[in-house]
This record gives sequence, structure tokens and C-alpha cells, in this order.
Amino acid sequence: DSDTMGTLAKRTYELVDDQVAQLMDERTAQRGTAVSDAPHVEFANYYEQALRIIGAWVDREKVRDLFFFEQEGSFVMRTLQAGSGGSIGHRLAEFTREEIVAMIDAAPQQRAAPAMPGAPTGEAPK
Repeated sequence: DSDTMGTLAKRTYELVDDQVAQLMDERTAQRGTAVSDAPHVEFANYYEQALRIIGAWVDREKVRDLFFFEQEGSFVMRTLQAGSGGSIGHRLAEFTREEIVAMIDAAPQQRAAPAMPGAPTGEAPK
């Protein structure tokens, strides 16, 4: 309880479309270069793996607008959902660190599964 201890500062980043596109292009160029498919949850790439999981969720939900907050490995998002007739409304989603770790652990098996039910698997018909 001393005034000489550090202070906590919050930062807000606003990325324009061109910056997001550049980041996506840079990461796409790195695909397939990992040493292993298995995530290293307790290592430096926890946030990278977590953001991939959250990005997949955002894509599935067809989010139009996103307010994103992270604290100690947990994430909260306020989203504006898109629908065929326009916006549906705002939604609040929370992912705890434990939930993210479980989803990261399950991700390699999901990548190996067919993308859609009934999709070709490469097996000969019987």
C-alpha cells in the first residue's frame, strides 16, 4: 500500500479497416509454419490461440459491431448481431479463462473434423 508502486493504465485501440486487413494478411502468410498443431496454453501464445477461438465465434455469430474487453485472460464482448433484415440487437458474451483453455484444447480435433455434416471425407462409398 505504497504510493511508489506502479499504476494501472487502461488502453483503447481503434483499428481502421486497412489496419485489420494488414494484420490478417500478415497472419495468413504465417499459416502452416507452426512447429506443432498442439497449442501451448501456458506459454506466450495463449492470447493468439484465445483470439483465434474468439474470432471463429465472431464469424459464426455474424457480428456487425464489436466492443472487446480482456482482463487476466478472460474476455467480454458486446456485439451487434446482423440478420437478414438488418441488425437484430446487442448481445453480451463472456468467455472465462477456463472456457478458453478448454476450447483451445478442443480446437485441433475440430480442425480434423469435416466442415459440414455430410461433407466428403475422402472415404470410398460402401
